[in-house]
Amino acid sequence: MNSAEWLPCYNPVSLLVYSANSSSVDTVIVDGKVLMEKRELKTLDEEKIFAEFKSCADKLTGIKSKI
Repeated sequence: MNSAEWLPCYNPVSLLVYSANSSSVDTVIVDGKVLMEKRELKTLDEEKIFAEFKSCADKLTGIKSKI
């Protein structure tokens, strides 16, 4: 809570709901399992997901991705 979107902090719950964004998240733990730590995904292969997404987008648009 040391960034601009968290200041001033009069009501932490309100700030979480209305001001926080994805960059506010560092670590995610669900049911005792660490899913993301220090902004690094632990249970998903991000590169594989992006490759599959690009392949599907290419098929849908008929345009080959340049990235």
